[in-house]
Amino acid sequence: MEQRKRAFGQEESYEELSEKYTSMHLFATRYVKYHRMIQPHMAAAGISAAESHVLILITDHPGLTVSEMAKMMGCTAGAVSQILGKLEKTKLARREKQEGNAKEVHLYATPAGERAAQEHKAYSTGHTAQLLAAVDDCAEEEKEAFFKVLDRLGDFYGRLLELPREGEPS
Repeated sequence: MEQRKRAFGQEESYEELSEKYTSMHLFATRYVKYHRMIQPHMAAAGISAAESHVLILITDHPGLTVSEMAKMMGCTAGAVSQILGKLEKTKLARREKQEGNAKEVHLYATPAGERAAQEHKAYSTGHTAQLLAAVDDCAEEEKEAFFKVLDRLGDFYGRLLELPREGEPS
């Protein structure tokens, strides 16, 4: 049976590691599934969760470029442009070309986009409060440790996503 080194010099078996992996995987799967669900405020605006998040970034950073947004989101400029196309169709966002540089396009929310973003921010604030209430019985140190671990795992997966993949152009 394969053993892995624990942080404190002890060994962990496949079964112990598998149980931890299963727990993380179940959490991640449920989190992603929940956040992909169309919430009532998004349905009213006619947008998806991804479109809602792009709209939030536009309202939080007016004048952002497509490439800047792609970098913030960790995706391609093409993916951002596709989402922007949907937001423009629903009259929630607009693109403005920079004077003297037609290639540089800045992103702005329309008044309807500003309202939809505010509704999403209100929803997000309430949801985050519910999330924190779910761990209210944990000590502050435990919560801080949890978020520190989440940050490290996010960094870890961010680095993995930057690695070249077999069969993908480099």
